[in-house]
Formats: sequence, C-alpha cells, structure tokens
Amino acid sequence: MNIVSSINANLTKSIISINNGTSNFCVWGDGQVNVGGVYHDNNYKLTVYGSAYASGVFYSGSDIHFKQNITSIDNPIDKLNQINGKRYQYNVQSFPDKNFPQGFSYGVIAQEVQTVLPELVQADSAGYLAVNYDGLIPIIIEAVKEQQKTIKEQQEQINTLKDELSSCCSNGKTKDMMINTGNASSENSKNSKNAYLLQNIPNPFNTKTTIRYFITENATSASLMIFDMQGKYIKTYPIINKKEGSTEINGGDLQPGMYLYSLIIDGKEIDTKRMILTE
Repeated sequence: MNIVSSINANLTKSIISINNGTSNFCVWGDGQVNVGGVYHDNNYKLTVYGSAYASGVFYSGSDIHFKQNITSIDNPIDKLNQINGKRYQYNVQSFPDKNFPQGFSYGVIAQEVQTVLPELVQADSAGYLAVNYDGLIPIIIEAVKEQQKTIKEQQEQINTLKDELSSCCSNGKTKDMMINTGNASSENSKNSKNAYLLQNIPNPFNTKTTIRYFITENATSASLMIFDMQGKYIKTYPIINKKEGSTEINGGDLQPGMYLYSLIIDGKEIDTKRMILTE
C-alpha cells in the first residue's frame, strides 16, 4: 500500500511503503529517506536498516576544490594504537527494528573511537553513536607510511652495523667497544693459551643464535657474560664443559639491539664480540 501526502511539512511522510503492517520505505517531507524501517533523524539524509549492497561507490567530496584548512595527520600510529578491532555479534533481540545481520561481525567500538577521533563519531537523536569508517582510511594510510619509514631507517642501521661487524671480525677484533678489553697481557695469554671465542651464528638474529668457544682443560671456571653497548651487565651463561662447546642465546630473553658478549675464564676476559638482535 502506498500513501502520498503533503510534502510541505518536514515531518510528513510523503511516500511510505507498508508490507504486512511493517513500514519498509519512507520519504519524508524534508527529503530524508528511510529503507528497511521508518525513523526520522535530522543527522542523516539516508538511513538503511539492514545491509546495503553496491558494486561501486565514489565520494564527490574527495575533490581538493571542495576542501579548505588542509593539514597533515599527526601521530597516526599513536591514534590507531588507541583503537581496537573487535569481533562481535549484534544484539538483534534488543533492537529488532535495526535489522542487524546475524552471525559475527568485525569492527570498532564507537565510544572508543570517540575518545581518540571525535570527528569520526556522530550521535543520532536517540543518543546512539555511529562511526565514519571511511574517515579511518587516511589515518591508516599515514600510519603505514610512518611505519615503513621507521622500518627503512632501522634496516639502514642494521646494515651499517653488519658492515661494521664484518669489518671488525675480518680484523680479528671488535671496534669502538663500550667496554675496554685492552691488549691481552702476557699473564692473560699464558692462562688462556688456546682458549678462544667465535662469532655467534646467525648474526644478526631474531629468535636464537649460537655462540661457540673453546675452554682449556686447566681452567677452573668459565662463563659467557652479556653487556649492552653502554657496558651495563645484562646476563651470565655459566660454562660447565671444557674444550669445544656452545651456548644458545634465546632472542626472547633480550630486547632488540646490539650487545657485547665476553668469554670469561678464571675471572679474566679472554675475548669480546658483538651480536645484533633484530625485531
């Protein structure tokens, strides 16, 4: 049944479609359109209760001629870190007039977005919040670009450290150490004799790496000590077995960065090398 009435008053239902007593379509006098239900709200020109389907949508407001006061988006990653994606089901029973879809959906919580990006949240006349998901797209774009810039800078730093490490290893010593190994004294050389420390493999690493070494039979105690690049002590790995051996370092025990590891035999430093833990 179609009812056509006066279109002069804003709150007049100019065109309404009723099926089995349920209003499914309505055009109001002020030009608002409801699909799937009838509810007048001044905030929206088109309201769809249920799922909408389209093969393509273009936004005319994207043209730069329609815009002013254009600025960059500051700290996009920080903004996104404060918004959480959720998996949920709609409360269909409590809101039957909304025609919410059944099953699970994915999205964000409007109240959460409102605290971070209030411009993307709007309340209807009943106080329920709606999110402009399209407004999140430029923030995600800038966040990805910022993240890629950080990754590129970190990779360049890692490449530089790898080059320095390769140069140091080829010279048989470490360079620019934050702890002073000094020249091996004659007493140190006498006590260590053929003891040695090898470069960890792989290096750099992100999960685990292996440090190989040789401990002489006459040694009474031996250990591997880990330091950060400022010389701050981090951890000790005791060495029990003599002769050739190895110790596995778990990347999860340390924060990403560059470290120094030293072979200590009978309280004396035999050698120190660098290792790099990546993210």
